[in-house]
Amino acid sequence: MTGRITLGLGIITALYVLALWWVDSRNQVFDGFVLLSSALPLMLLAAFLSFVVRFARWRWLLLRAGNRLPVMRGLLVYLAGLAFTATPGKVGELVRIRYCALWSIPPWKVIAAYVFERALDLLVVLALASLVIKRQDLLISVACFALFAVGLVVLLALYPNGLEWCIRTLTSWRATRLARLLQTLRDGLVGCRIWFHPLDLLVGAALGLAAWLITSLAFVYLVRHLG
Repeated sequence: MTGRITLGLGIITALYVLALWWVDSRNQVFDGFVLLSSALPLMLLAAFLSFVVRFARWRWLLLRAGNRLPVMRGLLVYLAGLAFTATPGKVGELVRIRYCALWSIPPWKVIAAYVFERALDLLVVLALASLVIKRQDLLISVACFALFAVGLVVLLALYPNGLEWCIRTLTSWRATRLARLLQTLRDGLVGCRIWFHPLDLLVGAALGLAAWLITSLAFVYLVRHLG
């Protein structure tokens, strides 16, 4: 069974790479590779540093929640989740639930850390964007979206009664699988309250800001390198 799954994933990956290569070659994406060759080492270093900073924040959150991860194996688990960042909202990163079970970390804590990180990232990116966006109407629209999303997370974390009503309703309709899924989400949102503390908010935001600044500066360097 495992062999078939591996083979299937290998075929899907190969098809994806071939399709990507075909589309990029038609759009002359590879024409800039010569220009990028000298910039790639620095770009790779910046990406790795950004990942390390993000891992430090993730490990901090789990430590504050009472779970200790070994540094090197924990870093590998975190990097494994980054393989699925292309999914909407980076929800694929929750594959870490499978690996964190090795250290008896319950799924709701992994979900809580994921939600907390995304909320902080929204605020950090909003703060950075506000420094350069000159169109006030666009900035207001972006700010409203970010603050609404973060506010919704806080509201559901502090007052999960609405979610509990939905869970009971789904259970009465015998939609048990959907009810369990919503219950796991509820537990994750409520779990965010662990870090509703000035120290955790400050550390989380500072590390998030550092990670996004590294990524932003790398992007600026790349654009300038391409002229």
